[in-house]
Amino acid sequence: KQAPAFPARVVRALEEYAMQTKNVVDSRFVNFILFCIFSSCRVGDASKITEVTFSQFQEVYLVEAATTEAKNTATMERRRMLLPFTAVGWGVYPNPWNIKWKMQLEAEKHATIMPAFSELSSRFMDRRLTTAEANMWLKEILMRVGLTLSEACRHSTHSCKATIRTWAGKFGGFSIDERRMLTHHMDA
Repeated sequence: KQAPAFPARVVRALEEYAMQTKNVVDSRFVNFILFCIFSSCRVGDASKITEVTFSQFQEVYLVEAATTEAKNTATMERRRMLLPFTAVGWGVYPNPWNIKWKMQLEAEKHATIMPAFSELSSRFMDRRLTTAEANMWLKEILMRVGLTLSEACRHSTHSCKATIRTWAGKFGGFSIDERRMLTHHMDA
């Protein structure tokens, strides 16, 4: 059973938490999750990204990245192509979530935009975050922003990929092919 998309109230709560928490580690993780939500990408693919570009024009904030390592890059031809990810840096919360993340990424350089975190040493590690680690951390964060345990357990990192496509379907005006492209799928 696939994980459901995040409702707008949950995304807003995540954006607010990312902006207001004093816990730098949680903030960095939640900003990473917001990038995954707004770029409709898999957490496993996004964890392989090494750098992102931030841009702004008036009230439009964008976060752009690309990777040659993704779930669907099994062939040599696909390994030579970049899989682009573009996220809107201002979602449903009154302030853009990406500004704090930009400052965090510039202040602390790692081999990936979301390294694993060791609770034993209270430090980021030299390897990327795994999907399993991200799922556990996500459930903890969802409870911190007000979801019950049962609500939090319904969601997983796959909810990030499904959210924008689901919102586009509910909004209307997007064909099935356009919604498929939002999640980086070109064919049925």
